Amino acid sequence: MTPRAARLAVALLWLPLVGCGALEAAKTVEPRYSSLATPGRAIEPAEDKATLVVSFPDFSDPRRALLVVDADTKALVGEVLPFSYSVATLAPGKVHLVVGVPDANGICASIEGEVLANRVYVVHVSNFLGYSDIAAQPLEKEPDVAATQELLSLLSVRSLAADSGTAAVAAEWDRYWTPCIESARVTREQRATSAMMQFEEFRRAATVRPEYGIPALTIAPPP
Repeated sequence: MTPRAARLAVALLWLPLVGCGALEAAKTVEPRYSSLATPGRAIEPAEDKATLVVSFPDFSDPRRALLVVDADTKALVGEVLPFSYSVATLAPGKVHLVVGVPDANGICASIEGEVLANRVYVVHVSNFLGYSDIAAQPLEKEPDVAATQELLSLLSVRSLAADSGTAAVAAEWDRYWTPCIESARVTREQRATSAMMQFEEFRRAATVRPEYGIPALTIAPPP
């Protein structure tokens, strides 16, 4: 099963029954806290922090920008449109990442784990029928690294306006993010005991593990 097919299967089989407000499933949401940037030839790690790449490699209908928030610090660490990625840094240690669309009252998803300083980590996000999802990308094996580097070379890159985005997250924290994070927690607990977890791909993607980080990612120019 390909990663895209796996994420679509997750969306179809794990649509949560709890939400965080009236879902505006047909609403288009444009990015407000990021802009198109010129891609570099590599993604290098920060010496004292973990580097997080948020990739949105799938289509979204309607088109909408997804926000990724560090639930512990309330910081915006990603904003991506379909077929794009953004890069941010995190403090090393435990992480709790949440993806959502506050401008459309979208349904959140979350992932937890641990990251190391001086390493680059990748998570993939998606949105299907107003429901977001997030999955870790294991990078311990060279074929996975090569495939991820090739994927990123085909995506546009967005430069994140982290300060203004984090201020907007704080303004929406009580209305949107707090209930959405709780609904994502319930969904994550349900997934942990679902039949899907018999597949290794789903188990590995459900947690950000320290060993998933690598020293750097090389971004080849698009073909």
